[in-house]
Amino acid sequence: MIIDVHTHLGRNGNINARVDELLRSMDAAGIEKSLVFAGSISGCPTYEMLKEIKPHTDRLYGVVAAEIGSLYPNGIFNWNYFDKFNEQLAHDNVVAAKFYLGYEHFYPDDAAVSQLMDC
Repeated sequence: MIIDVHTHLGRNGNINARVDELLRSMDAAGIEKSLVFAGSISGCPTYEMLKEIKPHTDRLYGVVAAEIGSLYPNGIFNWNYFDKFNEQLAHDNVVAAKFYLGYEHFYPDDAAVSQLMDC
């Protein structure tokens, strides 16, 4: 069995991929299962990715984007984002969360990261 542990859905200038295209490319390459990443950074928020992969729970597994900048916009804790993040993590087909520390310029030991990891 071949599992691709890093695929993307996106809607921006760098990534323009939808589930049907991902599944076709997986079939062509003999890939049976895949972990799917998305998020604001790719122009496909996590909630959209989760809706797209839902009919394919036998092959596609979600990775929630942990967006630290959304947790503390303007330096104020965003409970709405925190609650949505927790809901997404609890989704049946979610297997992981990805922290985009290099893109958002946070260190792994930042207090905001710890707050999301304690979910």
